[in-house]
Amino acid sequence: MENLGKAFYALIVLVVGVLASSYVLLKLWGWIITPTFGVEELTIAQAFGLSVVVGYLKFGKKVKDKSEEHDNFTSILSKALGRILLSSSLFLLIGWVASLFIS
Repeated sequence: MENLGKAFYALIVLVVGVLASSYVLLKLWGWIITPTFGVEELTIAQAFGLSVVVGYLKFGKKVKDKSEEHDNFTSILSKALGRILLSSSLFLLIGWVASLFIS
């Protein structure tokens, strides 16, 4: 039963990560790429697809964090969820500020 809980928690982290990266890509595309290059805005499905492609290209490039070697599974997933939400918020903020300078 404990493994089922871990799998469910990992699935939640995965879904939140994919949705967050898709949403950030959707917003950044609309704020920066569309006005700069005059291309159409993305749909959420297209943003999801691009997020999957970018994730695939980045897969395996993560440097192993030595501090996570002794952490338990829940702690590692909690840190991952925190990183996802923090980095998504940071990229949205930076993209929003950049979009203010694009006319």
